[in-house]
Amino acid sequence: MKYVMFLYTESDKIKARKLRDYLQGRLRNIADLRSIGEISAEKRDFRNELRCNGDCVVLVGSRHAFSLIKGKQQEADDDFLTFDGKVIHEEFSGNREFIDKLIIVYLATERANDDWIPDGLDEKRIFNLQGVKIVESPLLYQLEYSIRKILLGDSFMM
Repeated sequence: MKYVMFLYTESDKIKARKLRDYLQGRLRNIADLRSIGEISAEKRDFRNELRCNGDCVVLVGSRHAFSLIKGKQQEADDDFLTFDGKVIHEEFSGNREFIDKLIIVYLATERANDDWIPDGLDEKRIFNLQGVKIVESPLLYQLEYSIRKILLGDSFMM
């Protein structure tokens, strides 16, 4: 089974979970979607999981998320880590292997010029789903296609 790391802040949680549930249903035969909170609840190290099991990474982009990444800060809820801007910044800045696994999805805000986008990220892997209902649509099919392409390479059929 492949793993998709689904990264979002607490403030993006409601919309992010809707998208995650939709994608988990569509990808259930090939991948399991996991959040930092789930990894933390299992007492696992996020950095290690990202390196070993991060076959694809979907980052929900928002002002708050990019602020945490730029500031290399973490976010926690109770005793569990929910977002780790430090690890994301360190692992994705200049690391082609990780950048090639990354997809950024905007759910609640539009992309801004000062957003944290790692150098070398293909623009086709940045999706603006602001105002889009999380039901079957061409844009969600394109997002699913991009995830499948990262997970399975060019040899898969939709």
